Amino acid sequence: MGAYLSTSDLPLPAGWERKAFGSYRHAVLPFAMGLLFLQAMLGVIWAVLAGEDSVWEGILSILLPGALGAAFLLAAWSQAPRKAPVAAEIRTTAGGDALVLPVRRNSVLAGSRSTAGIELTPGQVTIRYGKSSIGIAWEDISAIESRCDKVRSTRTNVIDIVPRGPEIGSRIIDLPHTFLATDPTRVYHLLRFYVGNPELRWELRTQAGLDRFQDGGYGSEVRVD
Repeated sequence: MGAYLSTSDLPLPAGWERKAFGSYRHAVLPFAMGLLFLQAMLGVIWAVLAGEDSVWEGILSILLPGALGAAFLLAAWSQAPRKAPVAAEIRTTAGGDALVLPVRRNSVLAGSRSTAGIELTPGQVTIRYGKSSIGIAWEDISAIESRCDKVRSTRTNVIDIVPRGPEIGSRIIDLPHTFLATDPTRVYHLLRFYVGNPELRWELRTQAGLDRFQDGGYGSEVRVD
């Protein structure tokens, strides 16, 4: 199982799988195949330069192993574990200053808008992506849960923001790790921390909240199960 290159000592959420973040073991085979096809391409190039084949035939012969080699190397690169970024900022929003966690700009949901992100204020959590947004008050959150979705060979670690009940008109808010442009493990522990420590939510408008996120300081004061 590949290592998740986190930048903190926070534990991986229960139910998450490290291989969702990449695995060196799964990168070995496509990397070896990529090198094999690139070696074949180099052999063809040598044959062309040595005059054993025509230039055009050589070019056509190079294209297939070259493309296959590049495809396998790209597959290997995609399977390698990623070092989790630690990205966040204090931003002035419509509701005042907020701790904002970035989302991936190449996401269809996020678009390329500067307002995209997860806004955290003492009052609520708001997920903004493009022209749309989803918000829930801290007091309306009953739990922060974690799970891993598996579709064939693809795994996605998900954070679930669970509302207190249907009477508040909310639904579970899902945050896939692929949607986040910052350390997913920190985001999970951040949400649990402020659900369980309402007296510290004032930090979310200040440098103190940003410092806590960057330091990963969510271990000793968490009071939720």
